[in-house]
Amino acid sequence: MTVDELFVRQPMTWGLRGDPRVWEEMRKRLCGRELPADFFAARRLFEKTFAEIVGIDLKGTVGEGDNVYRKELSTGSGISDGTVSLHFWKFTGLPILVDRWAAAVGE
Repeated sequence: MTVDELFVRQPMTWGLRGDPRVWEEMRKRLCGRELPADFFAARRLFEKTFAEIVGIDLKGTVGEGDNVYRKELSTGSGISDGTVSLHFWKFTGLPILVDRWAAAVGE
């Protein structure tokens, strides 16, 4: 199994319209990469990849309304087009990926 396989099933809900674009971009960047060996390596990989795409480090305090607009993530539709929910990624998106990693490696 490779890291991109953890992205096959998308979350049932998103924070904002830019979130699915981040999910897809992360999947593409991690395509073919072997699963990290331990929890901390997996978490760092997902956090680093997110930060490279969005330009934001999620290590600090993140509130429910915290978001960032990235033109390169826009599709041209919707009021929150190109806007990424930092709260969604810190408390839902990245934890989903870490949980999937743990299930895949039997941890």
